[in-house]
Amino acid sequence: MGDQSANKWQIRTSFADTDQVQALLTALSESVVPLDREASRYDTVAPSVGGEVTQAAAVAVVVASAIVLLFIWYSFRRVPHAFRYGVCAIAGMLHNLLIAAGFFAVMGLLRGWEVDALFLTAILTVVGFSVQDSIVVFDRVRENAQRRREPLETLVNRSILEVIVRSLTTQLNAMFVMTAILLFGGASLEKFVATWLVGMVSGTYSSICIAAPLLVEWENAAQRRELEAQAAA
Repeated sequence: MGDQSANKWQIRTSFADTDQVQALLTALSESVVPLDREASRYDTVAPSVGGEVTQAAAVAVVVASAIVLLFIWYSFRRVPHAFRYGVCAIAGMLHNLLIAAGFFAVMGLLRGWEVDALFLTAILTVVGFSVQDSIVVFDRVRENAQRRREPLETLVNRSILEVIVRSLTTQLNAMFVMTAILLFGGASLEKFVATWLVGMVSGTYSSICIAAPLLVEWENAAQRRELEAQAAA
């Protein structure tokens, strides 16, 4: 597949060795446009490299999840069951990663995208932005819990309403910038920015529609078990 832009050519093929690449450059130079061999470059991603990047991404996600979990647990240590806040934030983050990875896989089928260092960078960026939005919501829940004596459902709903405008405004500003980069930034940034954008869209609603409701349901389920245990005793 070829793409011409501003007298620049980009050709994406299946894995090719050095001889095949040189033959392709020669044929392109003779039949289409003279090429500057010194300015020309080619990158190859072997299946083993793609596997290594995928493995590195999995390890990075596990390490990042552990660090985020410990950070949230420590930051919310004055709140009852602080560990649950971290687990719910991680659950929302994993949802976003699945959405971003699924998008990348679909684009691999449609556009021939391959797993490389940009994929790893995009996944780690999605991790950071996903957790950030969940922490904003949970932090407001913590503040309201210290000032008000209300059921958790009411606290979470109040907290979401208080931060939703700021959260959406921040996320939309970043999305507008990424959309501009996606449209005018060139093919070299396309995979990274598109995957990041999909992960950010997913993270915007997961902190409100997944992480926070999961926390409420977990707390309510724990309270129901305690009441049932007391009734049985």
